[in-house]
Amino acid sequence: MTQSPRTLVAWTHAAATANDLVQSARMELMQPGTGLDPGQTLDGVLMEAQELTERLRRETRAASGIHAAPVPGFAPIDLLALDTPDNRELLSLLDAALAVAERIDRSRNRTLPAHIPTAPGESRGCDLAESLAEVAARVRQEVHGANSRFE
Repeated sequence: MTQSPRTLVAWTHAAATANDLVQSARMELMQPGTGLDPGQTLDGVLMEAQELTERLRRETRAASGIHAAPVPGFAPIDLLALDTPDNRELLSLLDAALAVAERIDRSRNRTLPAHIPTAPGESRGCDLAESLAEVAARVRQEVHGANSRFE
């Protein structure tokens, strides 16, 4: 039975966590003066956790190849085709809408505190403006290129 990549990643994290816990417990219980020698039992559990972790890592890598295939119906886009008059108009409208959304967020007390810095093009708003800023950043990148945060 093939699991989804998300499930395999979750299992991998769980196995790695179990592995770490067993190693920690082994180190604690092996300290002198406890009178316990859990090494044999914990070594077996640790070996199983390590094997499971490695198997899950292999399966996760194999399953993640599913997303490497092209998505049907989506042809590659010529990068020059992204900087169009329509895209520039959309960016201009998004910037204007972002200014209004910032005012709305401010009136609703949904903004970042003044001591938290923001990068150029990022919103101080934590509601409507934040969502619009993400869309505007995507369009800005299409119009101005990958290295452009805010032009």
